Amino acid sequence: MEVQSDIGNEELAPSQKIYQEVIEICSGTTNVSNQPKAFEIAFSCFNGMIKRGIHPNARTYRFLLLSVANLLSESDQRDEIALKVFTSACQSKEVNSLVISSLEKASKKTFENYKSKPDRFINSSNDVKPDGANFLCTT
Repeated sequence: MEVQSDIGNEELAPSQKIYQEVIEICSGTTNVSNQPKAFEIAFSCFNGMIKRGIHPNARTYRFLLLSVANLLSESDQRDEIALKVFTSACQSKEVNSLVISSLEKASKKTFENYKSKPDRFINSSNDVKPDGANFLCTT
């Protein structure tokens, strides 16, 4: 997706909408054997957005959380990734009802923490930022 823009053809650089569409498609992957690769692609797209200076919006965060919910089995790692994604959404002020609904699917633990203390997330001074270091997730 980024090869042409990497060699100087910026006309072919993916837009926010293209990145989001790919993340959304990945989040809906139902073939279990394809889910690890779909998860990797979703977060690679997110990292590509950040690298190119394209700011994620609520739709981006919604489908990232759905990728976590649908593509990872329940685990501490899944809760940790969901927490990072949601904290980043909060810091970016990109939280809406669909993001919160997706959070509930991705991590009951983080969702319950949010419900009990929403100010903890909204006013977070946490160092979690939407960059490759924090979101380069592997399964």
